[in-house]
Amino acid sequence: MCLTVAGMKCRMLIQFAGAAALGCTFLSVSLPLEAQVWLPPGGTNAVARYFTCSPDGQLLFGAAGGNLSRSTNGGITWTEVSGPKLPWYWLVASADGQHLANLDINGSIMVSTNGGSDWNACSGPFLNPHWLVGSPDGHTLLTSRGEVPPCISTNWGETWSYPVPEFDTFGDFASIATNGNKIVVTAYWNIYVSSDFGLTWSNINAPKHHWWSVSCSADTTKFLCVDYSGTVWTTSDSSSNWTSKSWDWSGTPYANSQLTSGYMSDDGTKLMVLGGNGPIYFSDDAGTNWTPTYHPYGVMDGAVSADGTRRYACDFFHGVLYALHAGSPLQVSPVGSNILLSCQESISQVHGLQQSSSLLLADWATITNMPVLTNGWAHYTLPAANGMQFFRITPQ
Repeated sequence: MCLTVAGMKCRMLIQFAGAAALGCTFLSVSLPLEAQVWLPPGGTNAVARYFTCSPDGQLLFGAAGGNLSRSTNGGITWTEVSGPKLPWYWLVASADGQHLANLDINGSIMVSTNGGSDWNACSGPFLNPHWLVGSPDGHTLLTSRGEVPPCISTNWGETWSYPVPEFDTFGDFASIATNGNKIVVTAYWNIYVSSDFGLTWSNINAPKHHWWSVSCSADTTKFLCVDYSGTVWTTSDSSSNWTSKSWDWSGTPYANSQLTSGYMSDDGTKLMVLGGNGPIYFSDDAGTNWTPTYHPYGVMDGAVSADGTRRYACDFFHGVLYALHAGSPLQVSPVGSNILLSCQESISQVHGLQQSSSLLLADWATITNMPVLTNGWAHYTLPAANGMQFFRITPQ
């Protein structure tokens, strides 16, 4: 039979097939989200401690060790950007990848308008800011130290201003929606929204909590927030009514983990929350229902494409992981007395396939068969074997 499984112990997608010598009998069981895999990045330039994602989810920039790398295929492969080595800390990019900005560990902001080849230092009234966010259109930058109102640039770092001084103390996270006209920021107990590049702000009707992160839909009618206790809050009616969600991890390997960050698609229906070593939760209905997905690393940052079909998590030591949202990345089907193993061609280029007769033994063998490439898929034909057979995707 064929079954797609994933869990805390496996931490990867595995399919297994039991086959008699003269034929196979398959039974498919659907586990829509838990069966999806968090795939590791491909290539030698994929390690990233800080990263940014374009709205379509295809263009990524990742930074680590002074180097900047770019992926144009959603994290499958990476190439290093030729440019100066910078002390990366907080990286943002426009949708086309031409406008980049970096807040370094010393509190200095540098910007690039040619995809990272050249960088210029910004001079502004900000003092040792803690975070930096940028709009996809390459116009707006927003930064703050946490104790003062946000400092805003509407020309990608050329000039800066404090448009509104009468803010409460700000928290350490801000989110910019759509083209930069709409900005949402957290104060310790409040959430503010601006629709005019930060010139004027309004305090939305949010519960009074010490907020850790906030994300919003493109029309700012839906919000996803995480407070300092790790509780997730959502609203879908312009903040009139809020729903809270938390998970009890006591007695599990995640007992000491806590959710810290939330990410939302432009329409506000597809959500992701993560933090530390705990599960990463997905929702496809604006937070009504949540499904855990498991990963082998401790993640510190994430991103969701504008349509929500691509979701990313960044592990400080292994790079940017990506989740395939639509269906299983590894499929098993019977073909006569053989087994047909199929995965997307882009995955086969940077990842290997392995098989084993047991999940309990470390006897995984690499599949060396050459695949047949058809319509973006790589198909491997394997002889059926007696007993159970397990298959997995691994880094090459």
